[in-house]
Amino acid sequence: MGTGVRMCSWCNTMRPFREVALFSTTRLYNIERSIGDYICADFGCSLYVRGKPLNIAQMGETISVKEKIQRLHRNIEKFFLLVEKLREKE
Repeated sequence: MGTGVRMCSWCNTMRPFREVALFSTTRLYNIERSIGDYICADFGCSLYVRGKPLNIAQMGETISVKEKIQRLHRNIEKFFLLVEKLREKE
């Protein structure tokens, strides 16, 4: 384990396995209720959607940088809205 690639759930870039981390939270007193996303371990998503070079081949996309930024914002917002819902149920 620890080889290969993984895609960041927020910026949709392919990264070496060790450069993506599970970012998660659990409901207090209930470990069975948890949510998480695999994201860039260095939190560099904003740079990557703007074209910062990566040392790994990426999937071809036809959307603009502006659209990638908007998608990144939606994905981050979606994660934190789910966190908020999880916390409301405590």
